[in-house]
Amino acid sequence: MQNFEDPENWTGGPTFDLTLISEARLSGSSINELLLASGKFSLYSGSPKEKGMRTLWELSPNVKLPARHSHYWSTYRTPYFYYNFHIRPKVFQKYIGTKSYEDIAQIEDPTNLAILIEAFIEIVFLIKSKFSIEYATIADENDGRGHPDWRSDLKGIYISKSVCELLQIPSVPVDEADLNFSNSFIDVPRASSEVHTALASLRTNRLRQIVKKHDPAGLLALGAPSDEYDAEISQLDHALQSIKSSEALAIFLQDQYSGINMGKSDLLDRIKKMSDEIWSWQYETSDY
Repeated sequence: MQNFEDPENWTGGPTFDLTLISEARLSGSSINELLLASGKFSLYSGSPKEKGMRTLWELSPNVKLPARHSHYWSTYRTPYFYYNFHIRPKVFQKYIGTKSYEDIAQIEDPTNLAILIEAFIEIVFLIKSKFSIEYATIADENDGRGHPDWRSDLKGIYISKSVCELLQIPSVPVDEADLNFSNSFIDVPRASSEVHTALASLRTNRLRQIVKKHDPAGLLALGAPSDEYDAEISQLDHALQSIKSSEALAIFLQDQYSGINMGKSDLLDRIKKMSDEIWSWQYETSDY
């Protein structure tokens, strides 16, 4: 727990948010209980389960992000229920690679951003499976959050335009003139499948960069085409879903290239360096 005690993990802005709006007067505490029961969230030490709940959000077995939850019922203009949970700038910077959301387009490897967006979407579907939710927005709070006055026109999940552009997610812009809705949001009707496809593409591209960098069989150095390792990369990407240790990854890679006609020590050295980089990128525990 000491990794999460830094006050900056829980304070400061702008935050990166998931916001849900409903016409029904829902129980925020019941939504909190649903999230805790999912196994994806664990209650942070000393945190209440009511308003202001603080959790550790498990994105993978080795990555947990500090998240804060809030909810209320508003009678302003049109009554609505509001539920929000978010991560703070320091957490966003360490996990995504930039503290300033305005610089998000400069992220060198947006894979973690895609993982974060996909995880947000999974939470939306989980909550909608039990509660009546009109729509959800996923964006930096500076982009603005969904407003209940638009709920009769806006149905689904809306993701900030800059995120969609960076992850190359096919999407349809919201009609700003008719809805007074910030054009930094995008309507993504098939949000889950589109983000999953974008994430898979990013993962494959990142693996391709690492494998080509280490050129384990020495073929690229001899003039082989750039797609020389694509078959091995596809096998590796599939295998990573079940590989549980760095040692197992190294053994898998050694088996992949066991038929290479190269000095054994040179081959093992290349494979070890490549294995270490893949493991660090994919599985290394992040300290928040």
